Amino acid sequence: MIVAWDRVEDILDTLLTLKEYGIPKYVVYGDYRYTKYLLYAGAKKVFLPKSLIASSIARMILQEVEIGKRREIFDGVQAIEIVLPSNISVSELEERGLRVIAACRLGNLEFNPPKDRVLEKGCVALLAGTEEAIKGIVYEGTHFRLR
Repeated sequence: MIVAWDRVEDILDTLLTLKEYGIPKYVVYGDYRYTKYLLYAGAKKVFLPKSLIASSIARMILQEVEIGKRREIFDGVQAIEIVLPSNISVSELEERGLRVIAACRLGNLEFNPPKDRVLEKGCVALLAGTEEAIKGIVYEGTHFRLR
């Protein structure tokens, strides 16, 4: 059973009421500070909405995208994850018809980086664009293994 109320008091009341039933109860609540209380009241696991949304978006977009493997996400729009061989700005990629969905550098993941952000060499970038735009960046030497 999934329990998700706006107020923590309502969640606690629900958990305590259902405690005698042997069904697992999963709680979705936005404040991590109440996790211990919710677990003590009978929740099997507590999820934060942000983490659920982020993991859902990542699964939907990436599914089984591998570095260098293109995947069609919408009609005419593909996604690819590449390792950048040199520094490049988000605005420069957008001028080439590519949208930067996310960038990861040294374990720091940033969704929808601003246009003035310069992505550094070695950064893993998740890009979306038309097949031509993606091929253009790949054939320029951005990812030599895809040639």
